[in-house]
Amino acid sequence: MRVGTYIYSKSIIHKMDARAKIIFCILFSAAAVVINDVWTLFYMFLFSLMLSFIAVGIKETVRNYKRLLPLLLCIVLFMPLQERGGEALLMVYSFKLVTVEGFLKALSVALKFISISIAFSLLLETERQEILISALRAFGLPYGAALTLSMSLSFIPMLIARFDEIRASMSLRMNDESREGLLAVLVAVVVSAVKQIPETAASLEERGYSNNGVRTSYRHLEWSFSVFTQMLIAAIIPAIFFILEVFL
Repeated sequence: MRVGTYIYSKSIIHKMDARAKIIFCILFSAAAVVINDVWTLFYMFLFSLMLSFIAVGIKETVRNYKRLLPLLLCIVLFMPLQERGGEALLMVYSFKLVTVEGFLKALSVALKFISISIAFSLLLETERQEILISALRAFGLPYGAALTLSMSLSFIPMLIARFDEIRASMSLRMNDESREGLLAVLVAVVVSAVKQIPETAASLEERGYSNNGVRTSYRHLEWSFSVFTQMLIAAIIPAIFFILEVFL
């Protein structure tokens, strides 16, 4: 079992400065939200897929996509039903079940969702939490806000991983795939999350975290020409996709 979301590796993504990765994650996600061209979104998906292969490997990439599969199925199944006008792509007798416009809209939303999810997954899987806090503080964010943001980003993937572990454990004992079995897994995940609250609070207290005290840091991220270069490249890549949409 892997504790937390960080995955140790020596990839080029791991070696990048955390501040550059934060800028890339924010701008890449913003580009995915604003861009509407399906081909541009498809290229963004391929680019995020390539980065994931380089950073965490094929096995972990497939695992990340499997976690997104239920939400993607909901998008694919229900989004086309909202677009009734246009050319019919799939008909049941005289009823337009799926139109070309509905299919393209569902594909666009799915590509946006995947690209944003993988961008944030790469940020959490290639950088340690303490480095993320230092990077956020380097941008002027207070320590409390940086800690809260980094914990919030890592909490959801940890819950998803815990859900997979509990479901696999219960399937070995119960072999129950019904709704009652799924409900038992969800209850166990909620109980596990609630039990983690005092443990997290105790860990913060042992490390001397206090709202009234002045928080000091052991590690400070220095600014250098290399850091600015990486941040510039991280900003240029999403801009390329904006330009690509204009030409397409």
